[in-house]
Amino acid sequence: MSKKVMLGVLGTVAVAAIMGGCSNGDTKSAEVKASVDSISKASTAYYYEEASVTGDDFNAFVQNRTGAVSIATTNEDGSPNLATLVPSITEDGKYLIIVSAENQTITNIKERELAVFEFFNYQPNEEDKMKRNTGARAVVKYDADAQTDLITKYGATAESTLLEIVKVIPLG
Repeated sequence: MSKKVMLGVLGTVAVAAIMGGCSNGDTKSAEVKASVDSISKASTAYYYEEASVTGDDFNAFVQNRTGAVSIATTNEDGSPNLATLVPSITEDGKYLIIVSAENQTITNIKERELAVFEFFNYQPNEEDKMKRNTGARAVVKYDADAQTDLITKYGATAESTLLEIVKVIPLG
């Protein structure tokens, strides 16, 4: 497995594990505890903050699909779920758009209404660590009631799932 893929997977698995927490079989309490704030506090230090992309650079990073993308969600039993879904981003940078068949990740997004995407680009020939590891994480929220209006507003297909970008945080 290449270093690029390995680093992306390891970082996202860590986020997924933190999102999943320790399951005691009580899925309702896991849902109540998950929040944007709890996810953003999952990393107590941002080692790659200098290398993280934000604003228009983040939007271009997503739209140009220049790196590896992983999404961390939580299964019904509280266990972590990690998947690769490559989203696009709305022109105003407010929503990620996923076009995917129903699967466990989409089910988790719709049921728990919260997920974390990691966008990671590894440049193995860069000597400077901050140029070698670039990207960001996006905490996103799903609103079932707004989907029809959002699909119309952004001209997305009926199969699309739109996720509000709540917070963009540095790589951990």
